[in-house]
Amino acid sequence: MRSDIKTEAARLLSEFGYKAESAALRNASMFAQLGDYDRSELWLDIHDVIVAIIHK
Repeated sequence: MRSDIKTEAARLLSEFGYKAESAALRNASMFAQLGDYDRSELWLDIHDVIVAIIHK
């Protein structure tokens, strides 16, 4: 897994706590609506890391 994904997930968790999960999903949705599917996929990957950290 790319370290930038882990870094961003950790930053969001430290800044927003459990709300980071929904923030990552909102970003993924926003980029998908704009047609930027690569960036949307990146945010979905960040979301997956956040979920793994929260629920481990």
